[in-house]
Amino acid sequence: MTEVKIENIVENYDAVLELVGQESFVNWEAFTKSSTGLTKQMEELTKQLSIFRDVQQRRFISTMKQLKSNDIPDLIKTVKAKKLPKEALKSILSRFTYDGEKLQLV
Repeated sequence: MTEVKIENIVENYDAVLELVGQESFVNWEAFTKSSTGLTKQMEELTKQLSIFRDVQQRRFISTMKQLKSNDIPDLIKTVKAKKLPKEALKSILSRFTYDGEKLQLV
């Protein structure tokens, strides 16, 4: 056995093709077309995920604002510390009732 060199392959293209076959292992034209389609689909999915992430972030921020407005101890501390007007406590009024003279949590 002797070592094959590049020149041997170049000189014997036809013989090499007879050994391995004339057809490519992969239909590269079809692969390129489907690859382009896949790239477009990936770009569309990336865009949709970006929109979904933005919507989820807005919903999260909105939910956290609602949660903060219902956090009674935090609201009372904030009103006291910042000396806010008593109207700032309006959002928690529905959470309490009077039972005689005693304030009750609903």
